[in-house]
Amino acid sequence: MIKFFSNKTLGRRPVFILSNFFAVAGNIGSALAGNIHTLIGVQIISAVGAAAAYALGVGIISDIFKDHEKGRALSWNAAMNPYSMAVAPLVGGVLTQYFGWRSIFWFFVIAYSLLWIAIVILLPETSNSEQRSDNKAITSYDNEKNKLETTKKKRRMINPFSSLKLLRFPNMLMVCVYLGIIGFTNNVMGISFAWAYSNEYHFTSTLVGFFYLAGLIGNTAGTWLGGCMSDKIYMRRVTKAQENNQEIFPEMRLSQLGVFMGIFSMACSFVTYGWCIEKQVHFSVGIICQVFGKDCLF
Repeated sequence: MIKFFSNKTLGRRPVFILSNFFAVAGNIGSALAGNIHTLIGVQIISAVGAAAAYALGVGIISDIFKDHEKGRALSWNAAMNPYSMAVAPLVGGVLTQYFGWRSIFWFFVIAYSLLWIAIVILLPETSNSEQRSDNKAITSYDNEKNKLETTKKKRRMINPFSSLKLLRFPNMLMVCVYLGIIGFTNNVMGISFAWAYSNEYHFTSTLVGFFYLAGLIGNTAGTWLGGCMSDKIYMRRVTKAQENNQEIFPEMRLSQLGVFMGIFSMACSFVTYGWCIEKQVHFSVGIICQVFGKDCLF
């Protein structure tokens, strides 16, 4: 939440650069940690740095993509987290097996350092809030008033919890609850998948890691279909609104039918997956259910 408000004040690029500093420092500390207490402490620092992608990623996409392109772009952005969760067990297993567990954190140090350099050299400031305000036709009185308000805002301390006020609105609360349930269900399925295929089907950890990659098929298909559907719905409704001289708003890309179809299909996939594990049906059926569940998730 602190990063969310800092990026509105400082811009997105400085916050990204500062966050990568925390990520590099935290992973160096993790690689050198001598006990579990130190490891937990420096992992908190590392998590602070890694959180920038969640706080700023959507904002950058909103800055650089046009309205009719945002659906597909946001879908691919949301898919990156499951992609990394599917690939990470394989990479981490290989590093641990051949170089030891500390090598994982040195790998992160190298990765975040390269990302840091790339951001400094290649990433411009994408926030255009100043340009939008400059384009407005305001009187001199309004201009002076805005300057005073801006000065007061700069002097005011950042409250990282003020964003929780948005939960007062029923639509925001419902969206947060919905996303929370979806994320919780997806993570529970991932944990149970590793346990079931190791203990019930007696596969090795390496094979279980490869089975996780099947979810990438569902992620990719769901991301592409969901993004295309969102953009098409948005453009169709925008065209209709323009013909009728109506207001255009971002929520036009949302489809109630699509959401309910996704929820129903995902629930059926997860229930079928659980039944297959309980009855010890052929392992391939559970993997197929995982693919369809990930597909409907996006």
